[in-house]
Amino acid sequence: MAKVVTSAVVVVPPSSVWAPFQAVRELHDKAYERWMPHVNLLYPFVPFRSYAEAVPKLSQALRDEQPFDVCVDHLGYFCFGRSATVYAGPTSQPAGALERVQRKVEAAFPFCNDLSAKGGGTFKAHITLGQFPTQSVGACMAQLNWKPIRFTCSSVCVISRFGDNPFEVKYTVPFGGSPVSSEVISYDAHASHAARPVADCPPPSVRPQRVPKQDVQKPAATAAAGSWAAIAGARTPPGNSSRAHESND
Repeated sequence: MAKVVTSAVVVVPPSSVWAPFQAVRELHDKAYERWMPHVNLLYPFVPFRSYAEAVPKLSQALRDEQPFDVCVDHLGYFCFGRSATVYAGPTSQPAGALERVQRKVEAAFPFCNDLSAKGGGTFKAHITLGQFPTQSVGACMAQLNWKPIRFTCSSVCVISRFGDNPFEVKYTVPFGGSPVSSEVISYDAHASHAARPVADCPPPSVRPQRVPKQDVQKPAATAAAGSWAAIAGARTPPGNSSRAHESND
């Protein structure tokens, strides 16, 4: 089965806690307009046309999981020469719950092991905040003055995008074998999220290019905040809803 960079399995925090992530990402993350705040579990993943087969496998893999608490309580970074990617790190309670979920979905799709392979066989859960100069990354992280963010994780999301459009949630797969939701939830980076002030750090000496705003096609309809909020915390997914029939290369 093929895998593509336009598809992923992720954990998406509820929109009620997005503001601190988005305040930093809007200024510093080259992928701000394309990706919602998220923790990648499998990326790349199988294309959209394979979801009918893949989603039930994910649900089966997570049938014994129960909701758990997540606290995004620390910062770290990955170094790529003169540019460093700063991330916010989640800690789950019970300890290791998020990593266990990742192992289960990877076991269901062992050829989608790119993330654990990058870490030498160890998965590193993270939420990307942005790209900063390596030489000043420590000072920049200190200026962010990060405060812990807490939410409940009770599902994973299968997301994909087409062309230059942002990623959309195509399926929400709850823990415990509950029914899968096929409600399509769109991401609009320019929606209001009550952002708090963020310290200004200098740009990297080689700054990655942001996706040009004029090249990003806005989704026809933006999901209400309640739909996003329901992803991580809701126990019962919404019922059947209409969804676009498209194929992903």
